Amino acid sequence: MRKSKFLTFFWSLLPGAGQMYLGLMRRGVSLMALFFGAIAVSGWLNIGLFLFAIPVIWFYAFFDSMNLGSLPYDALQYRRACDDFLWKPSDMEGLKKRLGGKTQIWAGLGCIALGLYVLLDNLLMPYLRRALAHSGLFWDIVNSLPTLVVALAVIALGFYLVIGRNKREKEIPFVPYQGEEESEHDGE
Repeated sequence: MRKSKFLTFFWSLLPGAGQMYLGLMRRGVSLMALFFGAIAVSGWLNIGLFLFAIPVIWFYAFFDSMNLGSLPYDALQYRRACDDFLWKPSDMEGLKKRLGGKTQIWAGLGCIALGLYVLLDNLLMPYLRRALAHSGLFWDIVNSLPTLVVALAVIALGFYLVIGRNKREKEIPFVPYQGEEESEHDGE
């Protein structure tokens, strides 16, 4: 049975609900968990950094459900049969290969950086604001620290991409394919 275009649009306004209406429960739950998880983490830890994810997830979920709703009936039935969560434990294997087997190190560094950011922004900064309320120049420098850190990180990433690419190209020389050589046993 074909789903109503109006109801598909209506339920698409809530991330994940449009997918659930179309019968893709696992996909819908995944999107809903991402959307409300980003809101919860942002509010609970008082991290405005996660707020950028909310509109991205919303737009993805909206257009995904609208596109799924416009599929022919047979294609939608196939999608329902193949319904799965957006992330799976098996997806981590590809991520491990791309990160060079150092997934745990990168995840740990990410957790440390996030924890330091939360401590700095929520615990240390309010006391610094009170203590340095009358020191204009120093306070301007402290306020611009996050921008400075992000700018330096982007510059460092750029250098890594440029220099790292050159090193990889030097390590693995390109050898053109010459074709297979005939051995003495091929003619017998």
